[in-house]
Amino acid sequence: PKPQTPNPKPQTPSQILPKKPKKDLQKSPKNNFNKAQKLFISSTLPQTPDAATVIMFLELCQAASLLTSGLFFGLSVSFNLLGIPSLQPIGDPRQKARAWLALYEGGKLAALSSTLVIALSSLCCFFLTLEGWYLAAVVLVLAKVPFTYRFMEAPINHKVKNFALNGGSENLEALIQKWVAHHWLRTLTDGLTFFVLVWTVVNQHK
Repeated sequence: PKPQTPNPKPQTPSQILPKKPKKDLQKSPKNNFNKAQKLFISSTLPQTPDAATVIMFLELCQAASLLTSGLFFGLSVSFNLLGIPSLQPIGDPRQKARAWLALYEGGKLAALSSTLVIALSSLCCFFLTLEGWYLAAVVLVLAKVPFTYRFMEAPINHKVKNFALNGGSENLEALIQKWVAHHWLRTLTDGLTFFVLVWTVVNQHK
């Protein structure tokens, strides 16, 4: 009779699957640096952002410009439709002037901060995409600054403030109505800026 051969031992999965080649540590420069060396290199050599980082920063700038312009447009409309009419029940002219001045000072801080955020974020979007509509939004939002100082700050705001502090013979109602008319023009500019940003961002994400 033929001699019986022993049954071969079953192979383990690690023996059946092909072995992965070992990485050559000499070819991987990252493995040759410790944490201190990596920190030193990253802090001394300029870093080039990858595409994902640039896209994330662009989307952040788009969100900042859209959110800020939309909120400020709504604030401008509510100031005309709610803030100014709330002054009508005040009978004393000087008291009304002080109430208007309080509204104006609060809105002035919001206007300056929102203008800065919209202009900077839209300018970053322009440099990242070279889309001219972002630059148009920057021009629109910055155009309000010289308009405000030329037609509203000295001719109206200073007179109302002086009337609130010292009184006088100024026609307060005429000054406030003139201010509201100019503010509606600024509100229209705010709405146009918001529309331009929405239209540009939506077209870029199609």
